[in-house]
Amino acid sequence: MLIGRCFIIWPLASAKSIYYGWMNASKDQSRQPQGRSLKGGGSSSEKAKRYLLAARECFEGLMNSLDILRQNRGSEAEKRGRLPESEVDLLRAAIVFTCAGLDASLKQLIRDTLPHVLNISDDAQDEFVKFVERIIGPGGTLDPKRMARYLSSPDPRGLLIEDYIDDLTGSSLQSLEQIRRASKALGIADEEEIRNYITEVRELFEARNHIAHELDLQHPEKRGDRARRSRKLQETKNICEKGFELAGYLISKVESVLEERPMRI
Repeated sequence: MLIGRCFIIWPLASAKSIYYGWMNASKDQSRQPQGRSLKGGGSSSEKAKRYLLAARECFEGLMNSLDILRQNRGSEAEKRGRLPESEVDLLRAAIVFTCAGLDASLKQLIRDTLPHVLNISDDAQDEFVKFVERIIGPGGTLDPKRMARYLSSPDPRGLLIEDYIDDLTGSSLQSLEQIRRASKALGIADEEEIRNYITEVRELFEARNHIAHELDLQHPEKRGDRARRSRKLQETKNICEKGFELAGYLISKVESVLEERPMRI
């Protein structure tokens, strides 16, 4: 799985079109993985892209397996209608894998780029200040040992950033509120476009929670109802695509912040 040179033109095209450019370029084994270098050196978003593409490969593998099962089922009449549970389980796995890929990709994006974003983006700095105020203010979580750690360090800000990253990545990024918080931390303005992207993954997260926490079980209300929630092929593909597109969008916005804004002094 390799990532192509199309990353260079990322800010000039839509997140969706470039995301699908990744998928095509990843199949070209002659190209080398390439993320954008950050000003002043340091890590890029390369690992986040790798994680996202790995999740996409898992998703495509599950869809290919499902296609093989359906082809082996027999006549066209047998292929129509509700999928058997063994095939629906592949759809459930695709939903869980997609959410796990989104989670892993965004957490890596935070780890690799947030320290640099904080030196560039006033919006990201404002969110960082709120975190510091929360832990050291009245009713905060800062204990004497932690305070001593900051005060005795030659780089208190660096330690605070490390703790901020731990705070942002310590729990699952698989809810709308967590995604909103992560995007604001990365200096992505809370505008209509990002709100739309985030809102569109609500159904994906709800499906993931039903599967991960409840095994998709439900109480049958009438004869013929299944004991587990039904999952349809095209609907599952659609909601998973929204998850991949959201991750690609967030990566593109962070790269734009790092590329276009002057370093804040």
